[in-house]
Amino acid sequence: MSLRLAPIALVTLAGCTTLGTPTTALKEMSSAHAADHRLADAAPMAAAPAATAVPPGPYAEMTEQEAMAQVSPMLAEIAVADPELHGEVLQQLSGTKPSLWTLAVQSAQHRLAYKQQLAEKSKAGSDTTQVAAAKPAPPAKLPSPYTTSDDSDVVQASATVDTPTKTADPMAFDSTAMPDAMPMVVGGDASQQQPSVIQNHHLLDESERVAMSSKRGASSAAPQAKALFPPQPAKPTDWRGHVDAAITQLGASASSPPKSVDEARERMRLQLLHLVSGDTKQAVTPAAGLSSAEQGYWSNQLYAMSTMLDENGPADLRTRVDAAARHQSEASAKLRSMGNLQVRNFVACREVYGYGAYEPSSDARYAAGDQLVLYAELDNYRSDATAEGYRTTFDSSYRLVNQAGDEAASGDFPVVDDLCLTLRRDFHIQYALTLPTTLTPGDYRLELSVTDRLGQKIGHDQMMITIGPR
Repeated sequence: MSLRLAPIALVTLAGCTTLGTPTTALKEMSSAHAADHRLADAAPMAAAPAATAVPPGPYAEMTEQEAMAQVSPMLAEIAVADPELHGEVLQQLSGTKPSLWTLAVQSAQHRLAYKQQLAEKSKAGSDTTQVAAAKPAPPAKLPSPYTTSDDSDVVQASATVDTPTKTADPMAFDSTAMPDAMPMVVGGDASQQQPSVIQNHHLLDESERVAMSSKRGASSAAPQAKALFPPQPAKPTDWRGHVDAAITQLGASASSPPKSVDEARERMRLQLLHLVSGDTKQAVTPAAGLSSAEQGYWSNQLYAMSTMLDENGPADLRTRVDAAARHQSEASAKLRSMGNLQVRNFVACREVYGYGAYEPSSDARYAAGDQLVLYAELDNYRSDATAEGYRTTFDSSYRLVNQAGDEAASGDFPVVDDLCLTLRRDFHIQYALTLPTTLTPGDYRLELSVTDRLGQKIGHDQMMITIGPR
């Protein structure tokens, strides 16, 4: 049996390789088969010789690199003529053995030629002469069934090749006419024996290709095929061009002078873009439409940033930081002046030495008529620059409320009018308060209210004290 199967495998290999010209293959098969019978008659009891090793498939295996070198020019032509078909071919190659890539790409070329013929016929009408395909004739279906008899005669079974009814051109190729498998009948009557099926990977449908591709694992050829046309790297863009375009667009849409606070802040965004682009003069221009405090903040903030970014500024970092810090300090003061007035650390003390330096009372128990030393820190106040220095002015008042929520006492403290040659960063007030002699023993809430006259804002704080018998 092994002696008979070996010639059959060789004929199958030759038939599939030649694709439509099996005459030589059949002669080789017949000669080998006759020799088989002569050997059987001469030495019937002799041991059968070992069968010659035959490649496992119809095509000699090759590496993906070798296969890609063969099909690269054809793939390039398909990509130019029909990108959609090119994508389908790449998808098909991902589930196909490298040895079958050439046949798969040639099949795609025939499909492309046929599509081009149909397009030309449709355009030219009924009087147009049929145009022959520019590529070689496609491989015909080759079922290759045959039967063997005792007299070693080889009978080639008839193979019917379906031709498309849409055209009489023998060069045209219809991919839908290609079978899913190529049947082969080995011995006996073809009508009574189930044919053996040899499946070619390039003829499988989509589901079968996916299944076979998953079995092959990570050895997919798709990356090799897709590497033919790698994506072009993005061109580097000049960020300065984008910034200049944004300045032009924002400058064209901004009205001058601004008609609202929102438009004024749009102008500030424009000045920030000028700062990014390196145009310091345009960046620090006072912004119209904003309050003086907000204008002061933006001007000093942008000056501080431009000083740090200035390429022509001092080379020494510390010198540059000193200059930027002065502007940053002015900007912070302007920014705080726009916030709510903050009253913090309102406490009763035994002694006050300065800002943040005091001795708080150890016990908050007092008697009616006692004198209290009060301490409070202020922040986010407004100071105006004058010829004498920076002026800051506060009004202060207090309320003493019992546990029932009734006001037991109230009063005003003297006005604080401070003048300093430098802008204060730490402001505290020390008050002296004498408790009314009419207070009854109990717990009281001492409330402090401070008004910033220049900033037109009020801040509050409070603490609890206990009035006991003297």
